[in-house]
Amino acid sequence: ASVWGGGDLPSIEETPDIMHAWYILKKQHSKVFTNMRLGLSLDSPERYDNNVHHSRVMPSLVEFVQAGNRLGWRWTNCVFGGACETNWLDPKPSNPSLRYTKELQKIYDDVTFYEGFFAPPTQEEHLQRYSEFRG
Repeated sequence: ASVWGGGDLPSIEETPDIMHAWYILKKQHSKVFTNMRLGLSLDSPERYDNNVHHSRVMPSLVEFVQAGNRLGWRWTNCVFGGACETNWLDPKPSNPSLRYTKELQKIYDDVTFYEGFFAPPTQEEHLQRYSEFRG
């Protein structure tokens, strides 16, 4: 049986420590948090709504990603192309398998709009990126 997880994150700044703690649990029990997403609290002053197309809304959810045995986490808006860069928790394998390479490419393919961001951009950065993409 797997354990699902979820909940509210108090702030962007506190998220790496929270995800590291969840990572320790996940490494000890691989079936834990198989379909886990945490969201930035609706009360967080860091949240914003730019009234943009749904594919460009703020990436306010956090999810684990996995390539082979390597675990990481990232911010996402759950729309293809709406993920931030991955914050890897495990080192890169010294001899990557074909499976790892394919899974890693899928993770990278989901990072377009937020390329270069490991956490959600500020509202100002988001609007700047949005205007660049609309070009």
